[in-house]
Amino acid sequence: MDKANDSGLASYVAGQIDQSLSWKIGRPVLYSLAAEGELGVEKVLQMLRDEFELSMALSGCTSLSGITRKHIITDFDAHTTISRL
Repeated sequence: MDKANDSGLASYVAGQIDQSLSWKIGRPVLYSLAAEGELGVEKVLQMLRDEFELSMALSGCTSLSGITRKHIITDFDAHTTISRL
């Protein structure tokens, strides 16, 4: 995992903004496959799952359907003072 964009949090955010997560998830999987084989893939998928579940828990979501646009703050949103959560 070479960048913050390849994390469970990025997947959580991207799931709301961009429905195609295959490249964000695929690259770390391919890197881990090349480096450590099947065990590496299992490890990176578990890391992504753990980070995703932590992001959901910290945002108060108990299921995937609970993730909505109000959980995402963009640069545009950051300039407003109204709390969205």
